[in-house]
Amino acid sequence: MAVILWGKPTITCQAVGGASADQSANLTIPTPVEGSTALNTETGDKHEALVEGGGNEAVRYDRNKFTFEFSVRFAAGRTMPFEDKSHDGNITGTYSFTIKGEDTASPTMTIAEASVRYEDEMSLTDGAARHYFAESLVQASGDQITWTHTAQG
Repeated sequence: MAVILWGKPTITCQAVGGASADQSANLTIPTPVEGSTALNTETGDKHEALVEGGGNEAVRYDRNKFTFEFSVRFAAGRTMPFEDKSHDGNITGTYSFTIKGEDTASPTMTIAEASVRYEDEMSLTDGAARHYFAESLVQASGDQITWTHTAQG
């Protein structure tokens, strides 16, 4: 059976630009609400060099945009992620994220740097939660999203 990144994730984040004494500098996110954790990709714009008579002489695409999202329920005694950096839907600073699957041998996803925002949600069925959106930022070099595979012995 394949070992894949699925199930209950472990999500950790770190403030980009060096560690600090802030609560949000190094953080393990509480277990997210079921079905709320996802990576969404927005394909970069397509550019075509058209020629007379139809067809392309060349095609290129801009970089993709990535948004990693998850929800955490408000609960008695729980400190919400980024609580010390949250202001009306925005979170100050930028953060890197590491997402590991239930099986520690599964691939690990890393987001090099992201700007984070949130939306508060509430229903009497599911309770109150904060839905986080981490939008990846382009780095001077390297990819926005990287995957690490654990060697199988």
